[in-house]
Amino acid sequence: MMQTIHDLNAHLMVSIWPHMSPGGENRQEMLQNGFLLGNLSTYDAFNPEARKQYWKQAQKDYLCTASTPWWCDCTEPFEADWKGAVKPEPEDGCG
Repeated sequence: MMQTIHDLNAHLMVSIWPHMSPGGENRQEMLQNGFLLGNLSTYDAFNPEARKQYWKQAQKDYLCTASTPWWCDCTEPFEADWKGAVKPEPEDGCG
């Protein structure tokens, strides 16, 4: 299917979000490693190890789509964890 789309000179962009579905394998893995924020749904994008895990999960789940661009949506973790204990300022972002 992706080749057909590309042959039409079109591209598909995949939008991925930082939220983990309850009961999902990715969420369970993040939870076990302590990589979720206080809402137990959003991964901690400020933690380098959590970012590595998120990228590994994204590659496993989405790389096989042959989609050229990826869009990591949301302003994580600012919007997703309003009830969490830690709220980094935007200027304290990940490096």
